[in-house]
Amino acid sequence: MPVLITNYKKDDTTPNEPYDLEKSNLFRRFFVYDTISGIEASDGFKNLANAKVVRYASKVRLAVELDPENEEKIIVPLLSITYEEMKTNLITEDTNVKVSYLIEYYQSGAGFLNTTLILLIISQVLILCIVIIKVVYFCRANPPTLLGAKFRAFFTFRLVYFVCDTWANYSFYVGFFVTFYWFIMYKMQDYAYLLLPNAENSGAYAVFEYFFYAVLASKTVAIILQIVYQATADVLIIDWEKPSR
Repeated sequence: MPVLITNYKKDDTTPNEPYDLEKSNLFRRFFVYDTISGIEASDGFKNLANAKVVRYASKVRLAVELDPENEEKIIVPLLSITYEEMKTNLITEDTNVKVSYLIEYYQSGAGFLNTTLILLIISQVLILCIVIIKVVYFCRANPPTLLGAKFRAFFTFRLVYFVCDTWANYSFYVGFFVTFYWFIMYKMQDYAYLLLPNAENSGAYAVFEYFFYAVLASKTVAIILQIVYQATADVLIIDWEKPSR
């Protein structure tokens, strides 16, 4: 099993930060704690000299990735270790250190993210077309000759509303169906064909959170604009959503 020392130093450089499969240095051995390398004297170990520094593994992570080409098989796991050190003269009987150990099973989400990106692009084009149609109908129902000097202000106001409302509505559907897909495919499988994205090395969760917050903010702005529009309109505005009789 390959071992990655995350804070490994070589010639005053840290080749393993960040991890790169092609450039990082991997090892075959590791230790949990070390009280020997901290002995400064050349014959200190034979003479039972005390080490001045104790090194220990503070973070241990075993990452097991599912093989996307072969179902129910895994790629060679990677053991990542972060070492820290402490001077022995600072160690007492009550000294405690924080150590974390994590085993993570995950699947590469590159294919899923690419599919989602394509879906988002298609949805944005659709949203743009819908906004254009709404704007055209609004301009036809409310020509500048009807509103006069107020046309520019009302047009800008309604344009912002159309963009925020349409984007929030259709983007919510995209996010809903994407998460619904993960829920069904992950929960309903009998074997480990599909695993959740890697929480540590993937930004999928953060991207989804930002996307959800953007949808929520856009819909909130649209609701506020609609309330203001209904409360402050002092002229007859005939748009495609409220046809006159």
